[in-house]
Amino acid sequence: MTTMTSMVDGLSFSQRFIRPQSWWILTELCRRHPEFRIVETHPGDGHYDCLGLYDDRSKVTALNLNRGGSLHIHRGVNPGSFGWATAFSGDSFEFIENLESRMGLNAPSATSPTTARLLCYRVITSVLLQSLNARKPWDAQCLEEVFWGDDGKEKLVAEFPGIDAHCMRSESSYLDGPISKHWVLRRKGVQPELVLNDDGMLYQRNKRSVDLYKVFKVSGRSISSAIGASLGEVLK
Repeated sequence: MTTMTSMVDGLSFSQRFIRPQSWWILTELCRRHPEFRIVETHPGDGHYDCLGLYDDRSKVTALNLNRGGSLHIHRGVNPGSFGWATAFSGDSFEFIENLESRMGLNAPSATSPTTARLLCYRVITSVLLQSLNARKPWDAQCLEEVFWGDDGKEKLVAEFPGIDAHCMRSESSYLDGPISKHWVLRRKGVQPELVLNDDGMLYQRNKRSVDLYKVFKVSGRSISSAIGASLGEVLK
């Protein structure tokens, strides 16, 4: 994870703030509009580092958050681009509602029930936000995108038992997959320690996999309780 800043409109913001906030923004939008999923892309031959809001129905990315630049709305009644200052300068939920309005989305009366995929996003967001001021903050990167070359991905996955078997059962792949499904969590300067997928599975290096969604349900559907029960030793 880089410690660089994003410079837009003469204002710079540390990646320490941008990266967890990009996850919070898109996770909140997915909770309010479950037809979306989060994807990671690197357009421009890897020059840009984007977290995007992908519409499963139209198969397009409706919103891109370039962590090294600007935020881009690609569809809706008021598409356009703006800097990260807009995301940090006011109330967080008013910002979400403004995005919805510009994208032509109706604000829901309540968030959707937490599915396995939403659980994956909510856990990642919680871990990143809680480590915001840590000496070694956590970051999440897409397995389908971040480790270039099949050999590198297969070498990593071999250290996380259960991923290959699950992919076989679900007929999915982490090798150049078109959609982000597996997320690698690592602390700054540390090798990857966790992998989460959007089926609600948690994988740890050289340990048995955990059905995080089952843990979530038996924990009274509490995010903090599920994180404590499954990741307490890793995050302490």
